[in-house]
Amino acid sequence: MRRSTRTRSRVRRFGVPAVVAGTAVIAALTSAQSASAQTIHPTGYTCRSEATGNNAEVAFKVSLDSCSIGNGAYGVAPEVKIHNPYGVGIFVCAHAINVDKPGEWAWDYKCADDWKTNTDWTWDPRNFKDLGTGSYVISAGFWGYAANGALQYFGDVQSPRINVTP
Repeated sequence: MRRSTRTRSRVRRFGVPAVVAGTAVIAALTSAQSASAQTIHPTGYTCRSEATGNNAEVAFKVSLDSCSIGNGAYGVAPEVKIHNPYGVGIFVCAHAINVDKPGEWAWDYKCADDWKTNTDWTWDPRNFKDLGTGSYVISAGFWGYAANGALQYFGDVQSPRINVTP
């Protein structure tokens, strides 16, 4: 009992400064890591359709092709090709997923600037992000209105895996 009281007392006295100092060290290490060049494989441009031979039909006959653009100096960026034969209003989005940590987004590339009804187009924000060492996929989808009128997210179309090494 006495030992835990001392521990609590130390945490109370040193807890906040220790947490702040620890956070500063982690931030410095993270910044140092992201400043270096990376090796990205495959480098350049790779899409789901290259591996499967087609786009993924998601909903309302809208099909997506999720692509990644890898550049060792700048990181990884998404590109999403959209086929929307009926001109349904959609709001396209993309994010990077670390496949070594399932369920965790490595980066949210956000969504297109506005609702689109174009039939065939490409969303290419050229938003490169240094994701750090690991294996990633670009996951794409869109917001749209379901048959019941509710706003809903459709998709999770994944690009081929891209590997980033120091």
